[in-house]
Amino acid sequence: MTKATASKAPAASDALKEQTAAVQNFFGNLFEAGKLSVANTIEFDKLLLTRLGEGANEAFQHGKSVLAAKDIKTVVELQSAYVQDRMEHGVATTKELMEFAQAKAREVVEPFKKSA
Repeated sequence: MTKATASKAPAASDALKEQTAAVQNFFGNLFEAGKLSVANTIEFDKLLLTRLGEGANEAFQHGKSVLAAKDIKTVVELQSAYVQDRMEHGVATTKELMEFAQAKAREVVEPFKKSA
């Protein structure tokens, strides 16, 4: 080993250690992001299933109301009110789910932002 090579060895060793630490940090963040992604997907699915269950219950209740109606005018009024409510509820639920998903996506990316 020449003197020039020997003098560069500590710097190369330090650079290797720095790169190794960066790779370990990246994979640590990747592992955390993966765990968060799975947990957030499960949480999102639970929220979605809850909203779907609520909608199914409301549809069932609406069906009972329609079957109990005494005349066609009442059926039309019930149906009109139900459709309007479902549209409004659908918009609100979509907004809620999108905001939830966006917040959870930011959580997954956060470890990478900290290390950048």
